[in-house]
Amino acid sequence: LALAAGIGAIAVLPGQLRSGLADQSTGSAETRQVALADGSLMDLAPQSAADVEIDATGRRIRLIQGRAYFEVATDPTRPFVVSAGPATVTVRGTGFEVAETDTGLEVAVRHGRVEVAAGGASRLLEAGDRLTIRTNGDIMEDRSRADEVAAWTSGQLIARDRPVAEVVASLRPYAAQVIVLTDDDLARQPLTGIYDLRRPRAALDAIAAAQGARVVEITPWILLLSKKI
Repeated sequence: LALAAGIGAIAVLPGQLRSGLADQSTGSAETRQVALADGSLMDLAPQSAADVEIDATGRRIRLIQGRAYFEVATDPTRPFVVSAGPATVTVRGTGFEVAETDTGLEVAVRHGRVEVAAGGASRLLEAGDRLTIRTNGDIMEDRSRADEVAAWTSGQLIARDRPVAEVVASLRPYAAQVIVLTDDDLARQPLTGIYDLRRPRAALDAIAAAQGARVVEITPWILLLSKKI
């Protein structure tokens, strides 16, 4: 119990310190839509933070942590540039998501086109394209349904053949409790489903049911997801 509580505190504290210095930030279970000075919109997922600089010379966003979705107002004279981790994303008018995750950086496009520069090379992404830059430097490209990009802005977590660990990681920022996944084999199992981010405990119970697992509340602040014994 003490170990689980310590893990939760260590995981949350660095994020709080970083977000406290940002122009825009959100806390646990909090989302926010920010109207930017150029007419663009920025949606921040929970536990996210970004710095914003928009002036006559350009439009620059730095994603410090977490996940953000952008609906960019068209302005041919001022490219809209988002920097996050090892990548820079440049657009003029489009809708796209940038996310820092446990496994790396993700860029996905809902509509329009974006240019992603990373590792000395650049790639052009169109609607439905997703680019992942792993923490080890590997770059992966795949496709998904364009209308499912940033589904969290509508309160949905959509998983299509994703490891349980990744789905749980996406759910954690929406939960009031610390979620601890206790089994490595369970963490690797593939999962497909649509979950309601507005009801994170119910979503976690549904994930457990799909895997024949269980959720144990060991304190009001800590939930364990583990295989049934």
